[in-house]
Amino acid sequence: MPQPSTRFVHLPDLDITTGIDVCRTFPRHIHESFCIGLVERGARTVTTPHEEIRIEPGELFVLNPQQPHACAITGTNTFYRVISIKPEVMRSFVASLDETASALPVFTAIRVVNDPLAAVIRQLCDLAERDHDPVERERLLAHLLTELIAHYSDYATDRPCPAVPDSAIQPARDYIQACYAQKLNLDDLAQTCHLSPYHFQRVFVEHMGLSPHDYLMHTRIRHSKSLLRQGMPLADVAQDVGFVDQSHFTHSFKRIVGLTPGYFARQQQ
Repeated sequence: MPQPSTRFVHLPDLDITTGIDVCRTFPRHIHESFCIGLVERGARTVTTPHEEIRIEPGELFVLNPQQPHACAITGTNTFYRVISIKPEVMRSFVASLDETASALPVFTAIRVVNDPLAAVIRQLCDLAERDHDPVERERLLAHLLTELIAHYSDYATDRPCPAVPDSAIQPARDYIQACYAQKLNLDDLAQTCHLSPYHFQRVFVEHMGLSPHDYLMHTRIRHSKSLLRQGMPLADVAQDVGFVDQSHFTHSFKRIVGLTPGYFARQQQ
């Protein structure tokens, strides 16, 4: 049986993840970036709080930042590619199209069927993996984003992205982002929002699609990726981002990312 393989390419304007022979289920989670994926072989089922969408070979999937979802990769000989674009990169691109624009686009359809855009993603990923022809790579990325925004988003410069959480829980999100490496508890987070712990938990899940604890874990894992890319030892990374030990860090990392932190770190070399 083929061994699962996941490759990562980290560039200033985007990240690319390529998975081959990966079959697994990722529990509900969020991404900090826009994710634009292409299923080459196998299938991917994306489950949001409102619907379940099956992505077949040759089809794209698009996810907004902070959009809660679970996904399952199924089939034999699976192969997928995912392009991740940070909100600040997307905002800069939108401003290049319309200098009066102030809001991020909101992609309204997770499943996208568009053969020409699938071909663009293939070319873009191939160039990025070879670290070849950055000018052509940037042209392809601009074309991909222009087409997706024009045809698959509900873009409006005067309306904020609905994925942005309600202001009632923003203080807690800010607190988690600033203090993720500390030992946080529900009472402390609830106090930042002047809510009871029970009410805070309910409101947070309602707006984020994740519990405060899961959001904290995702924040820690996101920061751990950056440290692993810098070559920091696993034990030091675990301590720096707030895990009690390396074992707990490894378990949480694999649950969220689908890989062990050691494997992820080796892929960055």
